Amino acid sequence: MKKVIRMVVVVIIMAVLIVGYYYYLSHRNTTKAAEETTEELTEVEDILTTDLEGDYPPSPREVIKFYDRIVSCYYSGECSEEDITNLAQVQWALLDPDLQEINPIETFADAVKADIVANQEMKRTIVNITVCSSLDVEYKTVKGDDIAIVYDTYFMKEGSSFENTNQQYALRQGEDEKWRIIAFDLSDVNTTTDD
Repeated sequence: MKKVIRMVVVVIIMAVLIVGYYYYLSHRNTTKAAEETTEELTEVEDILTTDLEGDYPPSPREVIKFYDRIVSCYYSGECSEEDITNLAQVQWALLDPDLQEINPIETFADAVKADIVANQEMKRTIVNITVCSSLDVEYKTVKGDDIAIVYDTYFMKEGSSFENTNQQYALRQGEDEKWRIIAFDLSDVNTTTDD
């Protein structure tokens, strides 16, 4: 009888050790997989993996902040040709369908690439972009459309000079309640300073 009890205890201990070891291996692999999936994305990767269908910016100001993140990537000089093409597609998706119609994606992407080349030749970079506060966004109704006007300021460096450039964006709210850029206008250069 004692032999049987010892045998049962040994089997139970072995079973506990096997289950414990299996749990350890399973838990270690899921922790390792979780660590691998939480690697930080670059700004370009973060923008390109944004799901605009499910996670579209909720306000006109947020649309412009997202748009400006894309512009900052262009000026960073760290984008590959493929990144620029893909970023231009995301940026184009923020445009109103009427603006998209007169500015097809191929034309838009070519204009973005030409602008990047021109700014690289002038050694122009964006130091900072400031979007107006939510309180400064102007809301209007024009011909039955809900329009928002958002302002931002680009602080740019060209060679040893710095300049502030104001940009004004008009956004229209579509039937899907999403705000898209219908027009934009470059305002006067505020200041220029030399280093």
